[in-house]
Amino acid sequence: MVALFQRHHEERAFTFAFNAALISMDLAAAIDDPNWLCLTADRCALVAFSYRPMFSPNKVATELMLRCERPRIRPQMIAHFENWARTRHCKQIALASTHAYEAFKRLYKRDGYAPAEMTFAKEL
Repeated sequence: MVALFQRHHEERAFTFAFNAALISMDLAAAIDDPNWLCLTADRCALVAFSYRPMFSPNKVATELMLRCERPRIRPQMIAHFENWARTRHCKQIALASTHAYEAFKRLYKRDGYAPAEMTFAKEL
């Protein structure tokens, strides 16, 4: 799973260095926490967490990283994520994309998702 994180990091324009030890430590903590989902399948990984946002009565499941080098497996991973979110009593699922917005918009819409917000970031 750490290797998938590294490939994911190398393909993005992250401004911070990849840190395998930190990733390993965080994954170990996430695996032990029932509010986190760490899912792997043939060259694919999905990491997500569930929480109740402040000022909202409803829990949300948010994907932190979805990397799937085998596109045919992606729908199964999303389905497992959705089922896991239901068991956590989440009322909403959030998927993100850090690139190719239009391509992912079409892909996610096909799965029943709709754009919900756009996030802007600034390095400090």
